[in-house]
Amino acid sequence: FTLTEPGSYAVTFHSNLAPATGASFPLTVSLALEQDGAVVPASVVQHTFNSATESATVSFNVPVQATSAPSTLEVAGQGGDFLYSAATANIYKIG
Repeated sequence: FTLTEPGSYAVTFHSNLAPATGASFPLTVSLALEQDGAVVPASVVQHTFNSATESATVSFNVPVQATSAPSTLEVAGQGGDFLYSAATANIYKIG
């Protein structure tokens, strides 16, 4: 998502995660909000899967300051093969 105006924003994110078929365990995955390629502090969520039948719900709610525009926001994942579902993100301009 691209912020087109400078200002203060609140970003919320929620998703369900599960290991992909063929994953090796334990499998630790993490998601984080990135602003212009840099991780936003306090946005990192992590879960360790121990079996193929496990699932997890992750979420974060963080403030973001856009000092100039445009500013790009992206949720990036790392750590192995995993699936996500029911992912939602909301961005609110608060100042």
